[in-house]
Amino acid sequence: MPARRNRRKSTPARRKPPSPRPASNARGPSKRDRTLRAFLRSERSGAAALRELRIPITWLHLLVGIVLLLPLAWITTSAFFETFVRMTREGGFWRTEEFWFFSLGALLWLVAHVGLRGLDVVYVFGHEMTHAIFAMLSGGRLGEAAWTSEGGYIETDTSNWLVSLSPYFVPFYSVLSVSLFSLLQLWLPVPEATRWLFSLIGCTWCFHLSYTLLMLTRTQPDLKENGTVFSLLLIYFVNLLVLTGLLLLVSPSLDATTFLSSWLDQGQAFSGQLLAWLGL
Repeated sequence: MPARRNRRKSTPARRKPPSPRPASNARGPSKRDRTLRAFLRSERSGAAALRELRIPITWLHLLVGIVLLLPLAWITTSAFFETFVRMTREGGFWRTEEFWFFSLGALLWLVAHVGLRGLDVVYVFGHEMTHAIFAMLSGGRLGEAAWTSEGGYIETDTSNWLVSLSPYFVPFYSVLSVSLFSLLQLWLPVPEATRWLFSLIGCTWCFHLSYTLLMLTRTQPDLKENGTVFSLLLIYFVNLLVLTGLLLLVSPSLDATTFLSSWLDQGQAFSGQLLAWLGL
């Protein structure tokens, strides 16, 4: 479901009437004039050559993906599983109220996914709204929008990697649920309702994850626009960060400092292995 740009009408440029040529010099241009004209022609041709020398943006994205995103994804994955295994062995992770209510929400989504029909249009709506929100945050203007169970689009006059790929790593309905819950808590605070928020997050995040995986198995112009390798690495990395944040939320015994320490250890180990592989 790509974010389509509006077509801009092009108008033909008006030609100026030719200016009268000055009277020719009987003796012709001097040697100094010929040298100056040759210099100016070379300068113009050099500037034109520089304008033609453009690196495709997908090449830059590929470089960023391999050099930056791939190591970050590897280190974060190692730190996540190392932390998850340690918490599982300690046993406190499974006994928390937050974990069980989050799991309840995930189970509710599984039941809804198997038993309900017509949820495709719900995902497509959230997908296109995420396109629209990030297009506006990027300073763009919105045009026509449409969504059905078969697909959708949003017209905007701006597009970048964030606008194109944000629906694949921003859980729209999870963010919407947390925002509405926070507003309701300001007007009608109910401390016990927080546990049900975890169920709502579990349900909506699993909804986001399952449909994201489904969409990635199909041909998506959003991925090709920014380079498939860069897009997949970015989608994986940011979703992993979101999952890490959820792990921190449902485990009171784990804080960000502990995970950061594990991340730094894994980063040091990765650097050592890379240097050894390069023979440095």
